[in-house]
Amino acid sequence: MLNDPFVSSQAEFWAKTLIGQQHRDPQERLTVMFRCAFGRNPEAAELTSWTTMAHELAGMHYGAATPSLAPGDIMKSLDVWKDLAHTMFNVKEFIYVR
Repeated sequence: MLNDPFVSSQAEFWAKTLIGQQHRDPQERLTVMFRCAFGRNPEAAELTSWTTMAHELAGMHYGAATPSLAPGDIMKSLDVWKDLAHTMFNVKEFIYVR
């Protein structure tokens, strides 16, 4: 799941699909992702953690000046959303059926 080319390509496909949709902010997009991946809305703490991760990934991809990156710029970043999708694919709740 971590390095498989198929999984990576699916993460990219999902990211492109998400970027093509109209979401107000990262929290709204992450909520949509949670519904698709886990069939539920994220808890408040999860939403905070994943939003923080989105900003940290933007910083990793675009440099230290990223805290000033506008939310709209993050919303258009294929790198950020691909990484978030790939991470979501690797969450135990996604992998295992209860």
